[in-house]
Amino acid sequence: MAMLCVLSLSGALPLPAVLLLIVMLARLVPGSMAAMAGGPPEPFPLLHGLAADGPPVPESPDPLVQTRWTNATLASQALQVWFTRPKSVTSASPAGVFANTASLLTATPNVTVAAAAAGATLVVDFGRESAAWLELQSPDLGSAGRIALSVSEYNEPGIYNKGPTHPNKTAVPVAYGDGWYRLELNKELYEGVRFGFVHVLPEPWGQLWHITQLRIVSQVLPTNYKGSFNSSDSLLNTIWYTAAYTVKLNLLPSGFGAVLVDRGDRISWTGDAHTAQACALSAFGNYDLIRLNLNRTACTTCSNGIASYAMYFVHSVIDYFLATGDETTLRAYQPVVAAKLAVAVGKWNCSASLRFYGSDDRIGADFEYPSAPESQNAFAMLVIRTLRRWAAAVTACRSCSHAGVPDFVITATNLTARARSSGAHWHDTYGLHAAAGAILANVTTPTEKEILFQREFTNPVNICSFSLFNMYFVIQAMEASGHRAEALQAIARCWGAPLVLGATSFWETSSPEWTRFLQPHDAIPNGQTGYTSMCHPWASGVAHWLTSSALGLQATSPGWVRFEFRPLIVLEQQPGGPRPLPWLQGSVPTPHGVVRAGFDARGLLAGAGAGTWAKGFVALPNGTECVVVLPPLCDGVSSVLVNGRLVADDALAPFHLGAGHHRVRVKYRGCGLGLRSPPTVLAPHRDAVPPLPPASAYPARVLGMDRETSGSWRGRYGTQGYALFSWGKAGRDVVKIPADGPRVLVRKDLVAPRATALAVLTNDTRALQAPPQDVANAIDRDEVQNLGVYATRNPLATLQTFLIDVLPAVGVAGGADRAAVAKTPYKVSLYFCDWFRQGTRQVVEARDPLTRELVAPTQYVTGFENGTYVSWQVEGGIRFRINQLRNGDASVSALFLDSAPMA
Repeated sequence: MAMLCVLSLSGALPLPAVLLLIVMLARLVPGSMAAMAGGPPEPFPLLHGLAADGPPVPESPDPLVQTRWTNATLASQALQVWFTRPKSVTSASPAGVFANTASLLTATPNVTVAAAAAGATLVVDFGRESAAWLELQSPDLGSAGRIALSVSEYNEPGIYNKGPTHPNKTAVPVAYGDGWYRLELNKELYEGVRFGFVHVLPEPWGQLWHITQLRIVSQVLPTNYKGSFNSSDSLLNTIWYTAAYTVKLNLLPSGFGAVLVDRGDRISWTGDAHTAQACALSAFGNYDLIRLNLNRTACTTCSNGIASYAMYFVHSVIDYFLATGDETTLRAYQPVVAAKLAVAVGKWNCSASLRFYGSDDRIGADFEYPSAPESQNAFAMLVIRTLRRWAAAVTACRSCSHAGVPDFVITATNLTARARSSGAHWHDTYGLHAAAGAILANVTTPTEKEILFQREFTNPVNICSFSLFNMYFVIQAMEASGHRAEALQAIARCWGAPLVLGATSFWETSSPEWTRFLQPHDAIPNGQTGYTSMCHPWASGVAHWLTSSALGLQATSPGWVRFEFRPLIVLEQQPGGPRPLPWLQGSVPTPHGVVRAGFDARGLLAGAGAGTWAKGFVALPNGTECVVVLPPLCDGVSSVLVNGRLVADDALAPFHLGAGHHRVRVKYRGCGLGLRSPPTVLAPHRDAVPPLPPASAYPARVLGMDRETSGSWRGRYGTQGYALFSWGKAGRDVVKIPADGPRVLVRKDLVAPRATALAVLTNDTRALQAPPQDVANAIDRDEVQNLGVYATRNPLATLQTFLIDVLPAVGVAGGADRAAVAKTPYKVSLYFCDWFRQGTRQVVEARDPLTRELVAPTQYVTGFENGTYVSWQVEGGIRFRINQLRNGDASVSALFLDSAPMA
C-alpha cells in the first residue's frame, strides 16, 4: 500500500516522520504547531531531520536542548526555523484597549483591539533570547501602516547605535497575504529577540480589529549537544548551559557569529571567537565548523589590527589540535602562526599600539586607551604564553616541521628574563589582567603566584573583569595558581550577575554592580563598547573551564587519545571561601566518542548514611585511556576500588584506566566529623550569587544624592572649588580651584563628549547660579542662571560614555607614585539635570585614576529632571565614568569640591 506523504517546506516526508516531528515540536514548544500554519514565506525550512530526544536539562535556557539531528555535520548544514508564541503578556496599555490578551499564550489567539486604540502598546515576553523575527496575523487590520512592531533583548523597544539599517528596532511591518505582517529590520531578518511590541499608530480607526497570531520565528543551525555538565550547584549548571546557548544562537553555516543583535558589526572576530570556539569544543564538538571559522579568521588582516587577537587565534588553533589531533590543519597553519608570532615579538614591551585589549577600564576600556601599561604588561605575558604553548603543540605533532621549535622556546625564555629583569619587585605594577597573564605564561615562581593571587584575585570589589571574555583568562590563572576552588566563587559572582537580572544569554559587558539598581529584564548600561549586546558569545569560555577544570576532563595528548579526570570536590564552604561542590558529573565530545565521568562525595558528609566512601565513574570510548587523579579530601585515601577490585591501598596516587565503563569507589579517612551537607543552590535566584561587597569594602564613600538644592549651589557646594561646564557658552568651563587643589580634567583625549550650552540667562531654577563675584571678568551675576553640559554623543557607536578626572595636585596622570598621592579626605559632587525632561537614565562609576579600579559603589542616576547632586568622600584622585543607559544622552553640568564631612 502506498505510504501517505505530507509536503513540508523541506520536501515530502512520510506520514510517520511528520507525526514524529509534530510530537517532538509540540513537546519542545507547547502549541507551536498551531503557529506553523500559514504565514509569510520563511527563508529556511522548518525543523527536520530529527532523531530521538536527548535528556531534559531544566537549567538550560535553550528550548531545543533536547533536540537531536540525525546529521548535524557541516556538509549537510543549513539554517532551520521554528515558531514559538509568547510566554507572558507583560503589559497592555492603556487599560481596556487590548481584550483577551491571555489568548496569545494559547494555540488559538484572538485579541480584540478597541477602535479608539491610537497610541496603545502591547508588550509580550517570549521567555528567552532568540535569533528571531516577529510576525503578526490580523484578518481585519488592513493597512500595515496602522501599526508598528518592535523587538528587543530587554523590556523596552530596542535602541542601538548608528550603523545598521534599523538602529531602532521598530518599524512598520511588511504586509503579506492572509493578513500576515512581518517586522523586517535587515536583509537577514534575525535580531536578538526576547520581547515583542505592537504599537497602534496615532490615526483615526473607527472600528475594532483583531490579532489572531503573534509569534517569533527563530533560526537555528542544527547542532547537537554532545557535552554536558551537572553538579550539586544549580547556578554553575545554569552558567554552563547559558554559555553554550549563547554560542549556539550565533552559529551560522559560514562560521561563528560574534554578536546577535544587528548593530552593524555582525562579523566573526578572530579574538572573540577564541572563547566561543573553546565553549563549542566542550559543548558540541562541531569540529568542522570550528575548522571553517579558523580558516575564515586566519589571514594577516583578520585580527583587525588587534595585537592580542592574533595571539588568541594561535591559542584557538592549539585548542582545536588538542581536541581533534588534526595534524594536517596544524601543519597547514605553521607558516601563518610563525608570521603572527614574529609580529607579536616585535611589539613586545615597546609601547606599540595594541589597538584593543579588552573592555575593562584597567586594560584600556575598549578603544579608549588600549596601550595602557596594564595592557602592555598583559600583552607581553600573552606573547610568552603563546610561544610556549605553540612550541609544545608543534612538538606533539608528529608530522609537523619541528625546525622552529627551539627558536620559540629560546625566545620565550629570553622574554621571560627581560620581564623579570627589574628585580624581585618586577610584578609590583601588575594588576588583575597582567597578573593573570604572568601566571598563565609561567613567568612566575610558586611564591610569586601566591603573592599575585592574594593581591589581585581576592578582592570581591574588583575581581570581575568588565567583559567576561577577559574574565575567562582570570579564572584560568586562578587554577594555574593553585586556587581552582576559589575560581568557582568568582564564576558565581561574575557570570551569575547577568542571571540575577534575567539573562538567558551572556552579555558583551556586565558588572555585579548593576544588580544594585536594575531589575530583571531591564535595559542595561551602555559604555565604552557602545550599545551593549545582550547575546555575545565571547562571554562563553566559562563552559570550557567548567568542563576541563571543575569536572576535570582534560586531554593530555592530541585528539583525546589520553586524558585526565581530576574532579574538583569541595565538601564545605568556609566564610569567604570556595562554594561547596560535593558532586558533579558530565561529558565531553572527542573524536573517538563521548567521554563521561562523575564523582560523588556526599557519602563523606555527616548524616549521609553512606559511611566514608565516595564513588565515581568514567566511561571511555575505544582508543582512549585515562589517568584518574582523586580529589584530596579529609585525611587522605584509605583504599580505592575499580569495578570492585582493589587497585590502591593507603594512597592518593593517580591510576590508569582503559576503554570501557568503570565504577570507582574511594574510602577516605577522617571524614564526617564537622562536615555538614551543603544547602541546595538554586539558580538564578539572587541567593545563589555571592552578595555584593558592603560599602565599607570600597576605598571611597558615597555620601548620597541631593534632589532639593537644584541650581542654587552657592553656599552649599563648591566651598573648595568648582567647575561649571559650558556655563553660558558651549565648551567654556568656568573653573575656580585653588592652586594647590585638585585638577579637574574632562578627558577629551580619551573619548570626546559633546559640549552644549543648554540654557543662557534663564530664570529656571534648575540652571546653575552664577559663580561668586570674584570670578575673572565677572560682573554682578546674582540673577544670572545658565546651564551647560558635557554629554555622550548618541547615536554614534562607542560614544555612550565619557570621563572626568579629579587629580591631586601632585599629578597622578603623569604616573606619580601611589605613595605621593595626597590622602586628605575631601568631598566631590557632580550636578546632573535632565533639562528636557526626557526621563534620562545614566550610570556613574567611580574609579581610581591610576589603577582604574572601582573605588565606590556604582550609582544609578534617574529622575533628575529638577537637578540632582551626587556626592562622594574621596582620598587622592578619582575618575568618574558617566555612562548612558536610556532616554537621551548621559550628561553632567558641574563638579564641586568641598571639605569632607565630619565623621
